[in-house]
Amino acid sequence: MVKNEVVVITMSKQELDDYIEKYYKNNQIQGKKEAGEKLTQKQAAALFGVTPATIIRWQNKGEIPVNKVGRTVFYFRDQLLEVAKKNPDMFK
Repeated sequence: MVKNEVVVITMSKQELDDYIEKYYKNNQIQGKKEAGEKLTQKQAAALFGVTPATIIRWQNKGEIPVNKVGRTVFYFRDQLLEVAKKNPDMFK
């Protein structure tokens, strides 16, 4: 593949999740493997007792860690809980 070449592929959410998991395992990326369950914006909002719009605002401000693969946005539960420990007022 040529550097800066854009490749577009189509895959299901499950295939993407499997690909991400395999990528992390093969590249032994630290922190992500131990991060645990992946959450959608709705699930992250439910975890904190806020709206998805609040989650997006927090992510844009850099208050919570966010992961993106293409247009897919997800959060790791353990990373969010770590933020919550440091900022208990985020929970309602």
